[in-house]
Amino acid sequence: MRSLKNLLSLTLAVVFAAGCNKVEFQKTSSGLPYKIFTDNKGDSILPNYYVKFEVIQSTKDTVLFSSYEKNQPQYLQVQPTPPQGVNYSDIGGNIMEILPKLRKGDSVYIVQVTDSLIAQSPEMAGKTFKKGEELVTTIRVTEVYKTLEEASAAVAKDRMAQAAEMEKEGLERFRSDTATSNQMQIDNRLIDAYLSKNNIQTRKTEWGVYMNVQNEGQGPKPAPGQFVRVKYAGKTLNGVAFDSGEFPMQIGTGNSIKGFEDGIKQLAKGGKATLYIPSRLGYGPPGSGPKIGPNENLIFDIELLEISDTPPQQQQQQSQHYEGDGHNH
Repeated sequence: MRSLKNLLSLTLAVVFAAGCNKVEFQKTSSGLPYKIFTDNKGDSILPNYYVKFEVIQSTKDTVLFSSYEKNQPQYLQVQPTPPQGVNYSDIGGNIMEILPKLRKGDSVYIVQVTDSLIAQSPEMAGKTFKKGEELVTTIRVTEVYKTLEEASAAVAKDRMAQAAEMEKEGLERFRSDTATSNQMQIDNRLIDAYLSKNNIQTRKTEWGVYMNVQNEGQGPKPAPGQFVRVKYAGKTLNGVAFDSGEFPMQIGTGNSIKGFEDGIKQLAKGGKATLYIPSRLGYGPPGSGPKIGPNENLIFDIELLEISDTPPQQQQQQSQHYEGDGHNH
């Protein structure tokens, strides 16, 4: 984890470059002090616009939240301040009051006294905050969007970048784990023997799923966050069928075994393939239910029926089916 000093420097370098001692504190309607650092060159922020920003919240010696550390830039639509104003402890409401005064590229330095926060929420004492400290929130506005469509496209781009980074890190951990590596060697020998015996040609994904692709499909492949509907039939390498049907899922949320999702991601809409999944990309040492034993290699015949940006509206019958079979593909 990065040090507090390094995390704060990501944002505050811009602040101090502007000359911290030359900028006076202002106050929101609730009395919350803040400083704005600007070059007056970026796009203005108007009501109902959307902003993308990085944020660090910290006390004297603790980083409570950092969007830099989490690689999670934040998004907000600028909303009007309610007629009754905002509360001193309501950091979100105060930020909404400050945002229309900012431009793209601006930074804001906000200070809250922890004694006041504890007075309003005593349960925070000793857990989140200590008395006599300051909670500092530092925000840097990186983009300004006029429409929901522009903001949504930016969110999707960030989501894909984050998913790609998480996928890369997950793959590195998977490959470096000794127990996983040993079991994968065993699994691969069994699958290779099965494929050779049955004269089946396959290609391998980065994770190690064997794929016999009958139809690549048409159009783009599913991206992280998108919803898919898959027709499937599953059996073990020994030919024991354990499930079949249609499975709705969202890519990147971990609601299926890794090998199943990894195979789906290689196809476009209409694509068909047979997946040969090593046990470590399936149900692993525990297995699943009476038909999938420990370290069991699996075969799935799949067809990618649908790719969508929105979740399916009507899937009650399918949900009931999956609740009953005990498998999480």
